[in-house]
Amino acid sequence: MKRTFFIITVILFISCKKNDKEELIKSTIKNDSLKIYTSDSLQSSVKNDLKIGNTYNSAELSVAGIFINYNNGKYKFEEDHPDFLIDSTLSEDEKYQVLSALNNENLKVEKAIRITDFGVLNVNDKGNILEVLFKKEKKDYWKVVDILNIGKAIDEDEHQYKIEGNRYLSFSCENNQHHQYFGVVINKIDKSGKYEKVLRAFKFDLEKEKIIEVDLKKEKVECFPEIGDE
Repeated sequence: MKRTFFIITVILFISCKKNDKEELIKSTIKNDSLKIYTSDSLQSSVKNDLKIGNTYNSAELSVAGIFINYNNGKYKFEEDHPDFLIDSTLSEDEKYQVLSALNNENLKVEKAIRITDFGVLNVNDKGNILEVLFKKEKKDYWKVVDILNIGKAIDEDEHQYKIEGNRYLSFSCENNQHHQYFGVVINKIDKSGKYEKVLRAFKFDLEKEKIIEVDLKKEKVECFPEIGDE
């Protein structure tokens, strides 16, 4: 009887530790810098049909959420409301009314952008690395609103982030104001633990529903290795 109780206790302990680890991983992904993952379930027919304006059922692809901590035009990011970009011209009373309405996901509200209405997918399309920006059309459907061709991958591996010419696609980039971007870097780490050189950097403009290239002559952007990278 004691042996049985001991075995059950061990199993429950292992199960709890596993769940705690999974929650920690989810928290890290949400709170760390921008993370984009390739969908294992992306069907070949869908991949070949990824065009701006096309709409897909969420069951056909695994769109990843995005995190934005910078302003988009007149739409302002606020740390107290990180899931939304809010019209900066609103009065406090108007902003309160908008935020109250946004808590209902079924309502389409003007004067604010719900960040969770957008998602992104990293796709290796016959050796071309694409970043595909989606907008939620309705509950189970996503529409392609922009596609960015990052460059040629070294092969057609679905989980390929290495680009020809010793370049790499990094999702842990920020400028001196800690705005989080993603970028193309020289795939070499310097002594300070950052990628040696950022060649290109990109951000999401949800007001225009575009992926925008950052002007590196005007903004200093640094990129860091992903968690788990060597």
